[in-house]
Amino acid sequence: MAWRQRELAERSSHGRSVEQPDFHVAVGAGAVWKVNDTHSVTKIDPRTDRIIRTLRLGARNPCGIAATATTVWVAIGDAACDTIGQ
Repeated sequence: MAWRQRELAERSSHGRSVEQPDFHVAVGAGAVWKVNDTHSVTKIDPRTDRIIRTLRLGARNPCGIAATATTVWVAIGDAACDTIGQ
């Protein structure tokens, strides 16, 4: 599944190539989950590469994402998504 995550990380949510890979991708809970620059998270079917749905987060800025077999977590931060120690 790691190759699939890497392949999807190299595309935008619309299937176009991007110059820098997007590492805000998680695989779990039956889908591929991608954090978008538009304050949203997209759920992608890993079998068909089709978008199942996009979840809007309002004004919240998603900074990262993690998933298990049953759960997805989205880290929310300020405008810069500061990290501890920087």
